[in-house]
Amino acid sequence: PEELGEELKRLPHLESLDGAAFVEAKVRSPAWAEGAAGEELTVIVIARDYAADHKPAFDLIAGDPAQIVHQLRAGQVVIGSVLAQKLGLKPGDRLPLATSEGWQELPVCGIANEYMVGGLAVHMTRSLAARWLGVRGVDGYILKVQPGYRDELRPLLEAIARKYDVVLLSHSDIRATVDQFVRGAQWSLWALVWMGFLVASFGVVNTLTMNVLEQTRELGLLRIVAMTRGQVRRTILMQALILGTVGLPPGILLGVGVAYVLNLAMMPSFGHPVEFHFYPGLLTATAAGALAIVLIAAAIPARRAARINVVEALHYE
Repeated sequence: PEELGEELKRLPHLESLDGAAFVEAKVRSPAWAEGAAGEELTVIVIARDYAADHKPAFDLIAGDPAQIVHQLRAGQVVIGSVLAQKLGLKPGDRLPLATSEGWQELPVCGIANEYMVGGLAVHMTRSLAARWLGVRGVDGYILKVQPGYRDELRPLLEAIARKYDVVLLSHSDIRATVDQFVRGAQWSLWALVWMGFLVASFGVVNTLTMNVLEQTRELGLLRIVAMTRGQVRRTILMQALILGTVGLPPGILLGVGVAYVLNLAMMPSFGHPVEFHFYPGLLTATAAGALAIVLIAAAIPARRAARINVVEALHYE
């Protein structure tokens, strides 16, 4: 309701009060102007009042952060990276937008990471949205409080939220929710890592067990010529160590290479760039952990080899 905005304006210690509205719209590729075939896309237009001295929290991939507000107020738009990827747009290009007066081409001043509405978002000023899309009213308000007065204003804002039956969220509330999702994803990924170690351990045990079975006759002969049980165990452990030393380096290099290729495919596939990080410490710990698993997994086959019945081993085919 309009009364909510008026009441918020009367609050003390506000740096800015930014009204926002959300509306569906249609866009299409600029190639349509040249007769190319394609489909229209439904996007969400996020219309806000951008104060001249206010710096919006865009996660810009392309564009000038210092000029973005002035460009928006001049009638340009910021689009989500997924939308930019689908339409092949970059800053300086024009976005065809369906308006009440037909198709209009709006200059693109920036491309930002946008995770709402699947990244199909267009940011513009409310005045531009009112002109072309007939946007009226406000769907939400973004308040910026002067430093040091947040705790003082929160009870007043909570009372206003109850009065108008609206939701009040602080930046820290949203951040805590996002961090909770991120931590859940991280724990899930670590669980996959440990599961990978577990599966690899079974694979090593099976490989070494088959290796021992295939060497049953040879191990029996070695036992006859005075090889001790301890020496048999050390032989099997050394075989496991050689397998691990030979297999781990190319496995790690291949894993890093596959991760890098997947990283390169993120922007073309999903429209969200992800910075690639190389962690030597993690790779070293992985190599050491994998080698330890190889040696631990070799203990079962080594024990089996040391307990081979010499007479039965000589008759093994």
